[in-house]
Amino acid sequence: MALSLAAAWVGAIAGLYFAQPFVQYLFPGQTFTAGVALLNVLFLIAIPLISVILFVSRLLFGTYVSHYWNIGLGVFWWLNLSCLAIVGGRSATEFKSTTEITQPSQILQPDSDTLHLQEAVFNYDNSRMAIENDVFLMDDALVYKAVDLVIEQAEGNQFELVQQIHAKGRDLQHAKSMTEVVSGSAVLEQHTLSFDPYVKIAQGQLFRAQSITWRLKVPEGKSVVISDDLLEMIDHMQQHPDAPSWWDNTAKVWTMGAEGLR
Repeated sequence: MALSLAAAWVGAIAGLYFAQPFVQYLFPGQTFTAGVALLNVLFLIAIPLISVILFVSRLLFGTYVSHYWNIGLGVFWWLNLSCLAIVGGRSATEFKSTTEITQPSQILQPDSDTLHLQEAVFNYDNSRMAIENDVFLMDDALVYKAVDLVIEQAEGNQFELVQQIHAKGRDLQHAKSMTEVVSGSAVLEQHTLSFDPYVKIAQGQLFRAQSITWRLKVPEGKSVVISDDLLEMIDHMQQHPDAPSWWDNTAKVWTMGAEGLR
């Protein structure tokens, strides 16, 4: 028990140390509030650890600890829990409302009737901190994966691309303003469309769970080819009922028909 709590204590310290740089994107200018919350977490783990150590010490060495000391530790633990609940509750209100804005449709004019889809290359060599390939803390921005792709049938005879931005906020107006601090990137070169899989929050702006959905509309009779690196980004693809799984057929030329891609 004591070893588990000690490991949790060390893990909490390490986790809080590495999480500290990300706090500026959650609560910029609120270092006191963030510091109080971090201390609350540490004390919530430390106090049970101290209690276990005192209990073991009494069993092994007969060390006597005042009853009032145990009561004080219990009261202090509950105070930290209450304080953390208050801070957490106030923080949760910042994510209470959700909104979505849809940008005007872009007409794509590739030099072929077959559009090749791929993931844009992201250079993260200059990142200060990284969590696998999902989150990067740069010198001037927070960068994280939160981009989806939907492929569906177009109503007209041209490729179209629509960007939808989602965000949370303390109310709908605040959430809408949070959509304005991010923008996705999709670049067409000849017949290749490259999607940036990351959302970028510039330093000084707020992280409010912003995400991006690209809706690629494919006209009937035209085709797409999906690269392997884009698989994780695809949220939905409008397919013919008899079409094979797109997950196992990335090199396939998918042609849009009346009932979907096949």
